[in-house]
Amino acid sequence: MADGNPVPRRSAGSVALAILAVVAVLAAVGVVVFLFLQPPKHSIAGAPVGVRAPLPTTTFSPAPPSTSDSSTTPPESSSTPTTAPADPATVVQNFYAAINGGDYQTAWDLGGRNLSRSYTSFASGFANTVHDDLTITGTNGNVVSVVVVAQESDGRAHTYTGSYTVEDGVIQRGTLR
Repeated sequence: MADGNPVPRRSAGSVALAILAVVAVLAAVGVVVFLFLQPPKHSIAGAPVGVRAPLPTTTFSPAPPSTSDSSTTPPESSSTPTTAPADPATVVQNFYAAINGGDYQTAWDLGGRNLSRSYTSFASGFANTVHDDLTITGTNGNVVSVVVVAQESDGRAHTYTGSYTVEDGVIQRGTLR
């Protein structure tokens, strides 16, 4: 203290306040990092399936070749699978998860093309459903039994039961009543 001014002393309260501020900043950074490392709530593989799509109430069989113009047919998928096809139940879950996410191209590739005559009619068939809940009630080989509860935009709910037949990772046919 050559100039005669005393060195200011910090009170215990101001030190505690500074430590508390540092801890709060570290906690905030931790929360941000934690939130960014979480997987998306609606991933396609393995997610509990809540689907925003209506389901047809008829029996499906492979559609005959389409004679419609190319404007109703989506482009062929350019990706080639590099792994073995998923088990049948997972294919059905992925199909509904894609519809739930509005990814009708993926749903079409997973078998929608075998359930509808054209891509346009397939995609537009989901216009009035707000949410569908899929429950897989069993599998028998490549046949997956399901219950679907469709919540319609008018507030009504419809329950459908049926099954899908899956071969080589693609839904080949389905029946819902």
